[in-house]
Amino acid sequence: IRFESNHYNFFSIIPPDNSSKDQKITKDHYKIKLVNQKQKKEIFAWIKCYQLINRNYWQCEKQFYIDINNQKLNLDNIVKCLWLCRGLKSFKDKSSSNINFENKLITCYSIPTNCKEIFILKDLIDSQSEYLTPTSVIRIIQDIRQAIRSLQSNLIVHGCIQASSVYVIISACRKEDEVNALLGQFINARIIHNGHSDHSISSLDHDDLIESDNVNFINLCDSFISYCQSQMEKATTKTQKGNCNMANSEISNQWMTTQNLVSSVM
Repeated sequence: IRFESNHYNFFSIIPPDNSSKDQKITKDHYKIKLVNQKQKKEIFAWIKCYQLINRNYWQCEKQFYIDINNQKLNLDNIVKCLWLCRGLKSFKDKSSSNINFENKLITCYSIPTNCKEIFILKDLIDSQSEYLTPTSVIRIIQDIRQAIRSLQSNLIVHGCIQASSVYVIISACRKEDEVNALLGQFINARIIHNGHSDHSISSLDHDDLIESDNVNFINLCDSFISYCQSQMEKATTKTQKGNCNMANSEISNQWMTTQNLVSSVM
């Protein structure tokens, strides 16, 4: 199933940027370059691979993208889908990656042209990445809040809002204010039609599902509050040891301000 007109017949796996030692690779996601040799066009994309045992998740995500495409919905800050397929038999691998995609269910996402790297938020939090600064944390929260508002204004329930559902885009210009977040992983999504979803849920159930998305967003904010606290404690410990007192004190204050701002968003 394709949602864009260009047909690409070659792909190559793009290795992650190893300039930052704390990044870890998510084993079921790959950044790739798609090439149309005839038209001499190429784009970068992001693919997620599902095991056959998780077919239901992939099918749900596929139906979500079909529905929003049919309804021509323009949603804010969600990852866009280029196509879905089983395996990559219609593509030739130019990177000699030796990765077996044959028995995988694949969703291919579009990524911005100015993207240097793309990461899953959970990986960045777990590794305490250098990309998570006070400025970028606020930007990520704002972007995801806008994504949820956009979904809810179109009567869409995400159903799985968590750090592993958020894609963080690192701009090639490497400015903090150029970090963006996109909401993905629509494996439990429901689109409500005239007050009911395809599963014929009641209006009360719909309200409960919307509230569940809101609670999950609050939980995501809580994880950032904990992250801010850990960064404050780290800076305070360095200050107490007499290491760059002024600098670490300022860093601690920045994280405290960020923590308060995240709390105000909840």
